[in-house]
Amino acid sequence: MNRRNFLRLSGFAAVGTAVSVFSSVNLSALGTSYTGSGFSLEILTDNSASAIEYISSFIGQISKSVVEFEEHQMYGNHIGDIVYLNNNQLIDYRQDKGTFSAKLRQLSSVLNLPSSVKDPKLLVFRTKNNTYARYLNIHSDNILINRLDISENHKEIIIPSSKGELFVSVENRQARVVSTSCKHKTCQNSHPISQTGQHIVCIPNQVRLTLEGVNSSGIDGVSY
Repeated sequence: MNRRNFLRLSGFAAVGTAVSVFSSVNLSALGTSYTGSGFSLEILTDNSASAIEYISSFIGQISKSVVEFEEHQMYGNHIGDIVYLNNNQLIDYRQDKGTFSAKLRQLSSVLNLPSSVKDPKLLVFRTKNNTYARYLNIHSDNILINRLDISENHKEIIIPSSKGELFVSVENRQARVVSTSCKHKTCQNSHPISQTGQHIVCIPNQVRLTLEGVNSSGIDGVSY
């Protein structure tokens, strides 16, 4: 299935520019390891057509959860890979026994990931969330180590890890990685995050930034 047919049959209403595409779709049956809470999948690849075709095989099977889709063009040299989060946990799909992780291992083989890629596209699939972002949660090795109100600006937050450190800033309700000790710099080159459910992951340092939201009544929403 080519990209045009995938977007049409999946119910995408693609908008945006040639650089970024934002849309939503009813995704389903992501495997026994998928529980429908806090799902997010990012694929950084120079073969986005094959990745989208593979992911499209999961659509229309069981779950009715609405998952948002984003596509971003990135430039320069990066290390292509797959990042999978479920229930607010970073899942090592290479070791996890779930059905969806097995599918991701097959996909990584098809896409030859991880590997060095030039001018790749970042494909993002994540559970739709109607709350507005309020807090930046900072995880190290899947442990929450800090929680910041993004309505306040925070400059040069140092996040230590066993392999180095990250410098993070929050300005104008957006969070981004300013610099990192890892050699790949994919997290540093990622777009700033500003919406509930968005995240930035540094795999070498095992650090994850996620945005948590609250609804109109002030009750915390789900973050992932």
